[in-house]
Amino acid sequence: MGTWETDTYNLAICPCGKGHVQQVVETPDNPWSRMSETYELDCADCAKAWEISSYDGTLTDRRSKKEAAQASVASQAASAAVGAYLNSLLPNWPFPSFKTKGAEFEYLLAMGLYKGTVGQYRYLRRAQSLLEIADVHPGSSIVPELVKKLGDPNQYESLVAEAKTAKQTAAAKSEAIKYIHLPKRK
Repeated sequence: MGTWETDTYNLAICPCGKGHVQQVVETPDNPWSRMSETYELDCADCAKAWEISSYDGTLTDRRSKKEAAQASVASQAASAAVGAYLNSLLPNWPFPSFKTKGAEFEYLLAMGLYKGTVGQYRYLRRAQSLLEIADVHPGSSIVPELVKKLGDPNQYESLVAEAKTAKQTAAAKSEAIKYIHLPKRK
């Protein structure tokens, strides 16, 4: 069992100015182990407000990171609402009658209602109906006609607009995350 030598270097003053950002270097006393570098915040206030990467010491503002995560969740929920609305209309869609499962697969693929392979489709079809397998998403070629015939175009456009706004907000919040990159120790 070996021993380790630990050295601590002050790299920079912390964001509030009361403490330091430190690099901790642990070096083994044997040639077969590697040295370890980690970073720490030596300031109680900044440790609450900032996260520090143990890899390169980059500081990340916790509040702006949390806001970006919340905006991302809201964006995913808005996109899911569009998909749920479209899929709620699908059971009333007049599917043509098919002679083979291969013909079903080709139809679903052409309409953008399935993304797998024919083998996967045949396997799923053993236990599920065509409607259980079909999945409408906003990029499906069937969407304009589906909404026009069976849905409410105003409701659909409203859901799409909400999803677009939520996506833009999430992107803006992600870009607004505050980072502080530390200088490297010489």
